[in-house]
Amino acid sequence: MSFKEQRAFTMVQLVIAIGVFAIISAAAFMVIDPAAKINAAKDQKRRSDVLLLSKAFKEYAKDHKGALPVLGEVNTSKKTLCISQDAVKTSCGGAAAQYCLTLDDDFFDNYLSTLPFGPDATGSNLTEYYVQKYIKNGRENLIVGACNYSDTAITHKSSVKVTCEAYGGGYCWYNSGVVMQTCEMVCNNLGMDCVSNGMPGDDSTNCMLNNVFQECTSCLENVASGPPPSFTESGGACISNLPPTLSCNLGISGKILTCPCE
Repeated sequence: MSFKEQRAFTMVQLVIAIGVFAIISAAAFMVIDPAAKINAAKDQKRRSDVLLLSKAFKEYAKDHKGALPVLGEVNTSKKTLCISQDAVKTSCGGAAAQYCLTLDDDFFDNYLSTLPFGPDATGSNLTEYYVQKYIKNGRENLIVGACNYSDTAITHKSSVKVTCEAYGGGYCWYNSGVVMQTCEMVCNNLGMDCVSNGMPGDDSTNCMLNNVFQECTSCLENVASGPPPSFTESGGACISNLPPTLSCNLGISGKILTCPCE
């Protein structure tokens, strides 16, 4: 046998040996470390859910002039997506506790059939997924991420811009900050149009918007259990920040308005 033939035979043996070793290693991994496989499967579901949510958010924003389907404020804090707002702050991925964000009904009717829950989500309210404002080079974009993960953080940075002070009912909401200033004036100052009779959602959502603008900070904090108190025009926790239910030109004596602009 020539030296060349002997060398070729040795290389074949080496390839076979490596293949056998790989098979044995894979089998040993399955037997010795099943937890790693479980964690990998969980992370795969999280990646899939995050991409699904991010895509649905982008489609919704495109159809609603940049508005997001959440009810409340999106800022640089991690805010967990939830089914209902129960006036309890929750922590996501070890970050400071925040109120969770519910979503518009229209979001589920037209963009996402059901809200996905992460594999380690506890209970039937908090999803294990969050949204957050990401600021880089002066651009404010949306991040969708998973609160929990095994090794590497699971996030998706969307091209959707986060520029509204708050969201609700498919609109961007802004605070007048001035008594008797109409919503038409507020929106015009921003180069936008006021949405006549625009409403953010139900009474609890109105309360959430007031809390965002710190006109009624007791709206959520003073609720021991259950949803925030109803929004009423007199005697309610959120009296000082009425949405424009009648007209964009309405200025209510002694009131500071939250205004839907697009």
